[in-house]
Amino acid sequence: MDEKVQDYLTLGDGDFTYSYDLCRFIQAQTSLASSLGQQSSTSKGKVINVTCSGIDPLLELQNKYKDVDSLLRKMNRLSGNVPMVFQTLPSHTSSDEHLSKKPKIENDAPPIELRISIHHSVNAILPWSADQTDPELVPSPKLPNCRYKNVIFNHPHIGNEDAQLHSRFLFHFFHSVDQHWLATGGTLFLTLVKGQFERWNTAQAAKRNGLEVVYRDSFKAPPAPYKYIQYICRKQKIEAKLEHFQSKHDKKCKYQLRRHQSGKSFANRAKDGSETISFRRIKDANLSPLGEKHLPWQVLDLEEDEDTFLCQICNKSFRDERARKNHIKCVHDAESKANIETFTCTLCEVDRTFWNKEALEAHQKAKHSGPHTSIKPEWAACVSLTPQAVDTSKQVVKEVKVIGKCGICDLEFKTDMCKTRHYNDFIPKFSIVEKEDQKAKDVVFECSTCRKCFKDLRALKQHENFCSP
Repeated sequence: MDEKVQDYLTLGDGDFTYSYDLCRFIQAQTSLASSLGQQSSTSKGKVINVTCSGIDPLLELQNKYKDVDSLLRKMNRLSGNVPMVFQTLPSHTSSDEHLSKKPKIENDAPPIELRISIHHSVNAILPWSADQTDPELVPSPKLPNCRYKNVIFNHPHIGNEDAQLHSRFLFHFFHSVDQHWLATGGTLFLTLVKGQFERWNTAQAAKRNGLEVVYRDSFKAPPAPYKYIQYICRKQKIEAKLEHFQSKHDKKCKYQLRRHQSGKSFANRAKDGSETISFRRIKDANLSPLGEKHLPWQVLDLEEDEDTFLCQICNKSFRDERARKNHIKCVHDAESKANIETFTCTLCEVDRTFWNKEALEAHQKAKHSGPHTSIKPEWAACVSLTPQAVDTSKQVVKEVKVIGKCGICDLEFKTDMCKTRHYNDFIPKFSIVEKEDQKAKDVVFECSTCRKCFKDLRALKQHENFCSP
């Protein structure tokens, strides 16, 4: 890889706020180092590529986040030659007057260029065979055909709480990282909510695909440009007037911790915090040079913003106390829920709890009564790890034929439907689809009692439990 090219790739960025903060940090870090003459001779004329991507199509993104167009425009404006930080040459201060000096700055050196590209409909998991493709999920615009030294994926989630499915997701993700995304000697930075690393068998999935953990630390979002520059200047005892990075926007982070399948916050899931785990290829251990084990801001002792207000339930940040109070009242209703007795469904294989008796009764009527008492998603047939099924009515063990197995995650396929849908397990259902295409694809299920139509068979079955006489 060209030594004058440095690159980053973000995957699965839901609202692009992390990518925006990353681009701002890289611009500020590079600008400060260049202004202080701390860039190496090989850095002159360097190009920094930042490829930002998310799985949502642009139309879906605009539907979820009303301010996303403004954010994307701001990101695009960051592209170009990195500006100089200081209006006047900075000086180093010292208690010894003879040690005070101005750093040598080569203003005639070739500028450092920051190139930012934004891509939609990018799945972090690449198709692993010819029949595992989705013609609708095509990156727009097309991704450059290259690998990256720094690959970042924060808080992956596929829209449900199935730990086994997420474990399979990681097996396929690490396979894509090794085969497609990660450059030789590069580093993958994966952020998970604490506890998910163990529950999702992350170490096993990584090792199977030739990756190993080289660093673990608490998750930190890229700091705001002004805050970072202030920190470095204070550490190095530098005094100078800033020319850039001093607007009110440069003093605040944009990143928000959200569950991007719904556009809402993580709620209680993120109460205990998150961690960023760094991975490298095992076979790259003896290579030189290797990429950094950690992201550059992870080791900085930056204080929390005094003007940032965090929700104590979901860790979502707000710019003022009034907004935080309104969020807690509308979303969490924390005080009332804290003392509410929960109701547990004893009919579920895994106990489910509800906040009130009415919700429990509605659940039991929809799931455990009426003509349909075993309503399961289509992938449920794929979940069983044993090749046998028990007919409890006759107490006879019946063989279930296994027609194949995934070579990456070892999922056994018991039906052709399971095999063809395996890739789609890792693709969310988008709420915005062009009407013409949707009508052509939808299979409509009709209630025999009231003639109401449904797009999903499970929804019809639950409805019939209520509607049937």
